[in-house]
Amino acid sequence: MMNRSLWIGGLMTLVTVIVFVFGPHLPLIDESLERTLVIRDEAGKLLVPPIEPSKDFPLGTDKHGRDLLSRLIIGARETLILVAMIAGIRLAFGLVLSILSFYFKPAKVVMDLWNRLFSFMPSIFFIIVLLNIPFIMFSSNRDILAILTIALAEGGRVASVFYAMMTEIQKKTFMEAAIAAGGSRWNLFRRHYWPIMKGHVLVQSLTEAARTMFLIAQLAFLQIFINQVFMSQEARGTYLSIDQSHSWMSFFHEARLDVYIAPWIPVSGFLAITFVMVGLYLLADGLQRRNLMKQRRMV
Repeated sequence: MMNRSLWIGGLMTLVTVIVFVFGPHLPLIDESLERTLVIRDEAGKLLVPPIEPSKDFPLGTDKHGRDLLSRLIIGARETLILVAMIAGIRLAFGLVLSILSFYFKPAKVVMDLWNRLFSFMPSIFFIIVLLNIPFIMFSSNRDILAILTIALAEGGRVASVFYAMMTEIQKKTFMEAAIAAGGSRWNLFRRHYWPIMKGHVLVQSLTEAARTMFLIAQLAFLQIFINQVFMSQEARGTYLSIDQSHSWMSFFHEARLDVYIAPWIPVSGFLAITFVMVGLYLLADGLQRRNLMKQRRMV
């Protein structure tokens, strides 16, 4: 039976990788992101930014007159690196914590407490609270602290997934024989646990990348960005948030207003994020199906 999820997800992810590697050098991409202050349409009418999609600007322009298609392609690299960093840290933390929890009871207590704390309500609420703590909000290393906060908030959940996986493997007949034969914990993990787990770790990494992209997109809708600075507005007694990146999340900087006056701006970011997320989820599902088929053949 053809694994359609694997093929479709793999193709979509391949497109994402091509954009990541070659994006700025692709045809029709304005690498300099030159600003267009005013243009004249076919009827002779003067148009000022934001300019709606047209022959010259397939996705339209932003409020500064920059081509959205070029911004989307150029911003892919920054977006995907950010997602990979957060998902990678979360995955590494969860894997290490799960292994420690499997062998050491104090670590198991930490994992359970961590998981219960951040599963009490959607993790996005905890992240919003933590990122708005003045120590983090106005820190010169805010981007690093934000990445760590977003990554580690769901580290307990990932750890519990791997812990459950190791517990199931331990119940296998061959594991009982291996444990009875003796051997250090490291050798047991390296020779028996890891060969089975590594395929699942790859699937989990793709899933975590998709979850991470969705999470930081949600934060962007709430005007919380990783690469942002705050400018004091003393007259109002508030701070103005300014996103300084070219990531896709910046397309949502004024999403609630743009929906009415320039809907192509947030829609472009939404479609790009959705494409990558769907590709990752399909690829993860396809790999999971392939792993299950291999396990059935082994049985």
